[in-house]
Amino acid sequence: MPATALSGGCNDNSCHVVGDGKAGRVFITTNDHDLTGTLTEANGNSGISYRGNIKAIIDAKCTVCHKASGSKGDVSLTTYAEVTIPRLVTPGSEDSLLIRKLNKKLSEGTMWPSLKNTSEYNNIKDWIVSYDAQEDSSNRAARVVVSGAKIQLMQDGYIKYSTTTSQTGVFVLKSVMACEYKVRVSKKGYKTYTQPYQMGQINIHPLDITIKRR
Repeated sequence: MPATALSGGCNDNSCHVVGDGKAGRVFITTNDHDLTGTLTEANGNSGISYRGNIKAIIDAKCTVCHKASGSKGDVSLTTYAEVTIPRLVTPGSEDSLLIRKLNKKLSEGTMWPSLKNTSEYNNIKDWIVSYDAQEDSSNRAARVVVSGAKIQLMQDGYIKYSTTTSQTGVFVLKSVMACEYKVRVSKKGYKTYTQPYQMGQINIHPLDITIKRR
């Protein structure tokens, strides 16, 4: 049997703890890691990519079930290779099974209740149809880095972690606890950018974020 969950991270919210915790069946230890990334400016066409945009959505909304130990472990969605298997994704096609599974208007849209976000659905659809389900943004070289932008990890409307991008557009959020967050990026003259983010305890990939001028 699992031992009592350690304090910190999601446990601080009295959810992932034994006893009266609302999600006490999920036991979490705290291995805090730095979250790094790069912020660039869109050059007209930002180029939606798996690593830059889609992975964060799927990690936050889908992998609780679609992972090896999840209830839908037979269809794991934890890596780019798994998400883009031919059965799920046909680059350039609106008829891709992943799109249909997330479409709230279709009877087979059984994954919509987990997504429940039209903007995120459109991002995934555009990624497959317009950007051929690319892993990395193809126009990265055409973008310029954005320095002095504020990078925040939000939770329930509160700022949990905050930093500023360097002169090379790089940011580091130190010792982030494993939990679900919303990434918020802001700088004067640019549109505020947000995306969901699931901070794990292993395989922490750098974020590749693109923002647009107002």
